[in-house]
Amino acid sequence: AQALLGLGQTAAARECFDRTLDAARRDRLLPLQLRCLTGRALTTEDTAAAKADLMAAAGLFEDQCRLLPGDEVRSAFQADHLLPFVELVRLELQRHDTALQADATALLLALDRFRARSLGDRMSSSKGDTSEPERSAAVDLRARVVWLYRRLQRLQDEAGTSTELTAQLRSAERELLERLRRARLVETGDADVRIDAVELDASALRAALRNGDALVEYGVIADELFACIVTQQGVRVQRHLASWREVSAALHSLRLQLDTMRHGLQRLQRHLPLLTQRIELTLIKLQQPQ
Repeated sequence: AQALLGLGQTAAARECFDRTLDAARRDRLLPLQLRCLTGRALTTEDTAAAKADLMAAAGLFEDQCRLLPGDEVRSAFQADHLLPFVELVRLELQRHDTALQADATALLLALDRFRARSLGDRMSSSKGDTSEPERSAAVDLRARVVWLYRRLQRLQDEAGTSTELTAQLRSAERELLERLRRARLVETGDADVRIDAVELDASALRAALRNGDALVEYGVIADELFACIVTQQGVRVQRHLASWREVSAALHSLRLQLDTMRHGLQRLQRHLPLLTQRIELTLIKLQQPQ
């Protein structure tokens, strides 16, 4: 299905995604369902249907995050697990461009959801269970869940299934989920507190801004750097601020120069004017419109 989509054969790709999604639902293969829903959203020009599929895929990913935090999610999915969130941003950007009375609020919410998910993904990988035995047991159980996912995916690739393996996976998922729930209760006193549990309230954000204030949230799609600008009057989008490739290169150069100043200042004292000039030139390049 992905190959057909890449060739531009969207009708055939959608049919293949539909068949695979039915099989994945029957066998309860959540990672495969996520990929099919995301792929299917890319085969239609119906933005409402595409958004529904992407939201469903994002929901499946959130379910998986309860079971496989951090790196385990990435290794188990063996795919770009944030793709539904990226495609939601792309979809809202396209809808904004074609709207007669453009309102960037939906785009801002999609962008914020993606950034919150990315942050939650990083933070979850650093959270552990409260005791050494619990931590060790959870690590072993996560490893088993990942192994079972891979076994089932291998069987699916070979056009086979295993009722026994599926049952073992469901049992391991339930046990791991319960361990994580207990760990969160100990750490926070609330099992449902999560970084992405509260969606941004755009109206409350606008009300919190003073006259003349503006909040700017940047986003990247392909090589385009764009921004959502929030004021008391509303939300607007500014397209094509710069090439993200050029911005990334300039940021990388700036970090290297700052690290040089921070870690080697003593022996580089005589070159300080030149180093300072280079940093200022890099900052000017970042500031100027592209």
